[in-house]
Amino acid sequence: MKTKKILAIFLVGSILGTHANASRTFTDHANDWKDQAKKAVVFSTLTGGCILGTYLLYKGCQMLHRKFTNRPLDGSVVEEIILPTNIAKKIAGEAFNLNPMSSNFPAALKYVNFLKNIPTAIAEEKFDLQLLKERFTSEIYGFQDAKDRVINHFAKKSFVVGDDLEQKILCFVGPPGCGKTVFSEIIANVIDKPFKRICMAAVNDAYQVSGLPRFYTGADPGDIAKAFWQNGVTNGVIILDEIDKMSKVPGTHGSAPAALLQALDPSQNKEFVDKYIDTGIDLSKTTFIATANDIEEIPWPLRDRMEIIELEAYSTVEKIKIAREFIIPKTMKNVDLGEEFASWGSGDGKGFELSDNHLNHIIEKYTVEAGVRSLSRCIIRLTEWFARQLKEFPEEHKEVAPIITEETIENVLRGQSRPEVPTMKVWKSQVGVTNSMYWSLLGGGIGKFEAIFSPSLNSKQGRMLLTATATKTTKEAVKASYAYVVSHSSDFGISEDYFKSHDLRVHIPGLGTTIDGPSAGVAQVVAIVSAALGRKIDGRSSMTGEVDLKGNVLPIGGLKQKVSGAKKVGIKRIFVPSSNRRQIDELHDYEKEGIKFVFASHVCQVVDQIFVDDDVVTPSFRDPQIVSQCNAAHKNNR
Repeated sequence: MKTKKILAIFLVGSILGTHANASRTFTDHANDWKDQAKKAVVFSTLTGGCILGTYLLYKGCQMLHRKFTNRPLDGSVVEEIILPTNIAKKIAGEAFNLNPMSSNFPAALKYVNFLKNIPTAIAEEKFDLQLLKERFTSEIYGFQDAKDRVINHFAKKSFVVGDDLEQKILCFVGPPGCGKTVFSEIIANVIDKPFKRICMAAVNDAYQVSGLPRFYTGADPGDIAKAFWQNGVTNGVIILDEIDKMSKVPGTHGSAPAALLQALDPSQNKEFVDKYIDTGIDLSKTTFIATANDIEEIPWPLRDRMEIIELEAYSTVEKIKIAREFIIPKTMKNVDLGEEFASWGSGDGKGFELSDNHLNHIIEKYTVEAGVRSLSRCIIRLTEWFARQLKEFPEEHKEVAPIITEETIENVLRGQSRPEVPTMKVWKSQVGVTNSMYWSLLGGGIGKFEAIFSPSLNSKQGRMLLTATATKTTKEAVKASYAYVVSHSSDFGISEDYFKSHDLRVHIPGLGTTIDGPSAGVAQVVAIVSAALGRKIDGRSSMTGEVDLKGNVLPIGGLKQKVSGAKKVGIKRIFVPSSNRRQIDELHDYEKEGIKFVFASHVCQVVDQIFVDDDVVTPSFRDPQIVSQCNAAHKNNR
């Protein structure tokens, strides 16, 4: 009878519904548990079950848990818990399943414990604009545009009353190590809400997002419901880390992006259904923040519901400033070297000293990254060497701290260096070889595009052969460039019969690196024309831009990274699409220093300026009449 009484208390607490003005309590000392249960059902039906007062529910759970485990529930006794009606009904339906003799008892108890703790409380809304600005300034270098957009977003949100604000999800997109996670954590801390992070890179099936139905062995709520439950409030923060790494291929239980869409879409997330819970929970007040490395890898339906904030790769100058202002001070705080050696950059010979030249040497030789994670690890290893010297040779360093030299750096970071770029040799003027520009998550750089013609074995038609680990996009871009040169051969002073009697072989050296993207179109056209005419291309110039079949130069992305990579290897002149002029204007002066930018809207404008006059191998190229015809064609194509 004791067990029946406890179950009755649990049932009554589960299905008790009250209106705002109705205040009725069922005692846990009921004599006739069946009669009380019937009354509770009738009362719940009459009052509509709008709000559930579940003090008895909690007491019932507590008594059951103590009876069958001899241990009290963790946490303090809750005076009152208010749950939505749909959750209350689910709990009520499980009351009679809590039979300790049943094989389903552990699963039922787990299910009820999860349901009864689903958050209903709302955390106080806080937004300290000044604190957010201070945290951004002290913890994140640069990215002023991104900081302003975040501040504007939450400033507007703090003035909107009710549910009128469109719930855009902030998504920080950028290379690894550029501060995406720091941005999201600062936001969560400043608005003073509990937050949970979900690693989306591990998500490859819908059940990981929206749960597994209870009839499956090992059923569990999805990551979204778990994070919502762990936050403890309905308006907490959920960080979706590396959302672009989520599997796009549908799994056994469906597509993960499709399941996530219901949680992020403002028109659907008021009734987000987790399959384990099997009823809706309200996510409309939850703040979602996402991070990603590649925006193109985010499915379009999700991207359409996000406010994309792009964080670009750091330049070498920016990395040096970050090291001096953030990484070194933070590292020294974590190393207890004593007051006399704990300082850095003081110049008195008693602290940890790394000059700008040393930092530049580390960045260029020992790191290959867009952010500063590897740089931070290198600095930590140098502080470890610094601490070891103080410990091993205390007599030598009573007055003077260990001195870090390039030789020291070589010894400490041995085995971590990357291959050096032989600038003067690689970038000499050659026939059929152009300096194309690329960028990736690791930053930007310069690559070669090589073209060479040889007599065709087929007397009727020449062929084009491509050798490289190139993707389909790159192969199609090369075909388009070749087609343009062939169809406009007279504009370049090339005989039409030349392409019929010669095969074109194109190679993109990359040491096994997969080449992707169409932005090397200008470099491809110039290399093909150069190979056909036998004229050398200026080795100190590089170019970027997509080319269509009429020769128009189209805009490209990643320009900041490309310029930075070109500057590192000694490029002096860069041909840029005219459509990208604004991106060049937005670069800092130190990023543009020493480089001449030439803007082109048509590939003929590049061809007219790229060949080296002193290296003419064939007769004069493009007489005035041909130049005039090319310019006229360009005007007609615009």
